[in-house]
Amino acid sequence: MIDALRYEWVRLWSIRSTYWLIGIALGLQLVLTMIIAWQLPSSGPLSGGDDVFAVLVTIGASLGIAPLFIAYILGLVGVFSMGHEYRHGMIRATLTALPNRLTVLMAKVVVTALVAGAAAVVCVLVALLGALLFGVDMPSGDGFWSITAGTVIYTMLFTVSGLAYAAITRHETAGVALLLLVPTL
Repeated sequence: MIDALRYEWVRLWSIRSTYWLIGIALGLQLVLTMIIAWQLPSSGPLSGGDDVFAVLVTIGASLGIAPLFIAYILGLVGVFSMGHEYRHGMIRATLTALPNRLTVLMAKVVVTALVAGAAAVVCVLVALLGALLFGVDMPSGDGFWSITAGTVIYTMLFTVSGLAYAAITRHETAGVALLLLVPTL
């Protein structure tokens, strides 16, 4: 299993879209968090706390205004982690190097989920930075940990669902379509 994890780690980071998608997720988080934090009042019920921090972290998804954008963007990493293998025929090389399909699939799930989780943690830290820069009151300790855990777990599961859609269909475009359409249904 260790060999499969190493193989998948190197393979995932050899795909340029991994860098681009993580960069887009972090950039979008930074820009939108700064805009939201800048617009918050300096005093009153909207000046900070758990609910306001949840809005900064989720960019409005906690209010039902918008979807959790970082989950959708990082979900594409999941789709591409499996879809690239089938699109370019590299699944043959992967299964030649690691002949157990279950081990390959589990390594993909673990590595993709960890990458998505790490990116989600960085997005939470970006929201914390925005709160600090614009003087937004900090959340409580329990609120911070529950918001962070919820965001990270949701993002990891959404990314793994993208991987599953691509694995089921064995097609990148169908995986992306399912990733975007299933939550809206």
